[in-house]
Amino acid sequence: MKKSQWIAVFIIFLMVSSAAGFILGSFSQDSSKSNLKYKGQEFSLNQDGRYFITINGVQFVFDYSPEELETVSIPSLDLFNSQKFYILFEPFYKNQDIDYNMQKLGYFLQATNKVVYAACAQEEGCPEDMPIKNCQDYSFYFKQANQSRAYIQDKCYIIEGDGEEITKITDKVDLKLVGL
Repeated sequence: MKKSQWIAVFIIFLMVSSAAGFILGSFSQDSSKSNLKYKGQEFSLNQDGRYFITINGVQFVFDYSPEELETVSIPSLDLFNSQKFYILFEPFYKNQDIDYNMQKLGYFLQATNKVVYAACAQEEGCPEDMPIKNCQDYSFYFKQANQSRAYIQDKCYIIEGDGEEITKITDKVDLKLVGL
């Protein structure tokens, strides 16, 4: 390779690395915009748009910022002081959104020292190895519905809805579980 070719390659390398440095530098400067303070706690925004917070050495993830959840209305969790909970679902109406939110709520309950079991709300379609429970046991009950809402019935904290709205309700419940 001739001297002039080496100089050309070197100049191209400098230009590409300068552009990359500028782009990466702008991301690090925007990190203050990706952090959010809420009730004395600092949430960090990840690249995938989720909010993370670490409390007592445990990392929690939220799909929505606490500020976005302020308008979401849910009943108090005060009645649910049990150490053992079931997460109920209807086998025929279980979908990807309900699965995701059941898993996320289960993680939050376990991380706050609760014992959690998945259970079916009805026998039909329920896997043989899974218990069938109702609202006589402390439970969080996920239901597929057109209207999104959370309410209490007997010992069930019912979360119903579809898609984005059921995720917002679950995030709000999770915020309350960690004391925010």
